[in-house]
Amino acid sequence: MLRFPVNRISPFLRDVVITSLTSMITILSMIIVTHLLAKGLGPEEFGAYSLTRRLVSITLLLFSTLTMGVALARYIGF
Repeated sequence: MLRFPVNRISPFLRDVVITSLTSMITILSMIIVTHLLAKGLGPEEFGAYSLTRRLVSITLLLFSTLTMGVALARYIGF
C-alpha cells in the first residue's frame, strides 16, 4: 500500500500546498462561473454585468480601505 508521507512534510510546506490548491480551485471556479454567465447572458448583458460588478467592487474597496487609512494616519499622529 502506497501512503503519502504526511508526517514528513513540515507544517509550513503543508500550509503552502493546501493554500495553493485552494487558490487554484477558486480560480478555476471563477473561470467556469464567468464562462457560464457569458454564455447565458449574451455579449451586451454580460458587458453590463461586468461593468456594474467592477463599479460596485471599486466603491466598496474605497469605503473599506478608507477606515484603515484614517486609523493608520491617526495612529502615526499620536
